[in-house]
Formats: sequence, structure tokens, C-alpha cells
Amino acid sequence: MLAALARANYAGVAGTAPLPGTARQAADPRPPGPPDNRVLGPLRDNDSVRLDEVRDGLGNTFLVGERKTDPAAGQLTVWAGVVPGGLDAAARVLGTTDRIPNGGLPRPEDFSSRHPGGIQLVLCDGRVIFWSSRGDPGDYRRMSTIAGGEIPEYEFW
Repeated sequence: MLAALARANYAGVAGTAPLPGTARQAADPRPPGPPDNRVLGPLRDNDSVRLDEVRDGLGNTFLVGERKTDPAAGQLTVWAGVVPGGLDAAARVLGTTDRIPNGGLPRPEDFSSRHPGGIQLVLCDGRVIFWSSRGDPGDYRRMSTIAGGEIPEYEFW
């Protein structure tokens, strides 16, 4: 064991881009480049985002999302930070929205829950919402980026 860390059930939203050190990032043929706020979320690996950089609106952007923790399935989320050399280290504290919540075989960076139907999300303005697993996948991805330039059609009622 590399380190013993406290478990959590929520992870920061990193957007739609592959996380460093994950299988998805390793399979991405594009060379690393400068940060692209069109695909990046408000929380990132070794970076910071000011509120005025959230161009899509604080009420239209996810900040933190729910993720079930299941050690037997390799699903572990921690708040302590990234442990260098750990398996899928960045995915233990951050998540991406390129796949719908609770959809298919989970990857370490997916958002998920133990209750049926969806996940809880915190928006950058502090509101907490329930996102249905049947919600529009496009809106789900759009709401995880800070400057994609699009406003989702999702209504929070």
C-alpha cells in the first residue's frame, strides 16, 4: 500500500478532458498543450480558477459531484490530494463528465451514486441539484466546463 487515505463520496469537477495519469489520458494521441477552458472544469490538477474565469456562469457550472466509493470495485475517492505514484491518482480527487452518471462499467474518473436515477452536484454558485441519469448528455458535459461558451437548456425545478 502506497498510502492510507480517508475516503470521500464527492469529487471535484475537472471538465470533459482526460485526467492526467488515467487510462483515457494515456490513450489520447494528442500532445499535451496549454489549458483549454472550453473543456476544463473549475477544479484541476495543480491549477487554480478565479470566479471571473467561469464565463459560462456560476449557476451553470458544476463544481463538485457525487461518486460512490466501492473499494471492492476499485472505486475510491479521497479529499487528501493526489498521491504521486498512486493508481489513477488524479481520478481519486477529480472527475470528468464525458460519460453519463451511473452509466455502464465505471471508470475511476466517472461520477456515480448508490441511489437510483442520478447524482447530486454542487454548482459554482453554491446550489445543490440532482442530475438525472436520463438527463441530456450534452448539457451534462457543457455544465462541467467553465468557458465552453454554451448555456445549457437544463432547468432546475
